[in-house]
Amino acid sequence: MPETNPPNIEWLYDFLTVARTQSFTKAADLRNSSQPSLSRRIKMLENWAGHPLLDRTRNPVELTDAGVLAKDNFEQIVRLAEQTQHAIREGAYGGFDGVVIGFAPELEWIVNDVIHLMKLDGPALSYRASTLDPSAAGDAFRTGQLHFFMQPISAEAYSENGSDQSIIMKADRLIPVTVPDKNGKPAHSLTQREDREKPYYGFAQATFFGRQVASLIKTRPELADLKKLICTHLPNVITESIVKERGVGWLPESFAGRYLRDRTLTRAGSSAYDVAVQYSLTRASNRMPSPIEKSWDTLVSRMHAARG
Repeated sequence: MPETNPPNIEWLYDFLTVARTQSFTKAADLRNSSQPSLSRRIKMLENWAGHPLLDRTRNPVELTDAGVLAKDNFEQIVRLAEQTQHAIREGAYGGFDGVVIGFAPELEWIVNDVIHLMKLDGPALSYRASTLDPSAAGDAFRTGQLHFFMQPISAEAYSENGSDQSIIMKADRLIPVTVPDKNGKPAHSLTQREDREKPYYGFAQATFFGRQVASLIKTRPELADLKKLICTHLPNVITESIVKERGVGWLPESFAGRYLRDRTLTRAGSSAYDVAVQYSLTRASNRMPSPIEKSWDTLVSRMHAARG
């Protein structure tokens, strides 16, 4: 007789675990259940669905065509249930306590500017910001611990006609800089061949900026003279190293601007050595509390208007 009551969410976890492990035995262990009990629950789920979801004649166990469809949809249901549970427990609905923004480590210097821009014309909200490795942002979004995440991307990676889940906050470029000598000339020049073993201070390879500059260096033989001394996530540490040790490095132009204006730094090479980048702000894909949704809509309108 067909099962007419809605399936228990635990049945979905049982089924998804079997689908992932391709084994009732392994799934039962992971679900802390006996195999007969787990098999019985999945049979109840199949009765409710009206079709077999697993081909038990195969070893390892395989999904039927109906099972493939069920897996995709059940994963979404489980994910939404987890997000809803987290939002309720953390008070995101009703007990809302502010906006959480994550930043890639190399963008820590831009936090206050972004928060200021998000506050303009938007609802009065409190903001909490922290640095976060981009690889961890997905889980933070999924579990409701993060509302927005900002990271650098390549100049070609974003289209205005692309996803409505992100927006470009700023276009920038990484520029090569050094300190000026007593005559106001670059202490180190990227194209000056007699300037051997230029001390190089750059971004860590784990960062987007570090990978972009490393790719540029590989394509330019004249940059083989760079002697890597320090690599970090923080542009202020690079700046301090360049100034104190009279070296060379790449910095975001918007960060280095004030140092260029007061002549603490100067360019070490032409625009041919620049690397174009953009700063993308991504939002949570699920519905956020109403004040944050309003803030996002206001920000998107402002950014689109600014680009004309």
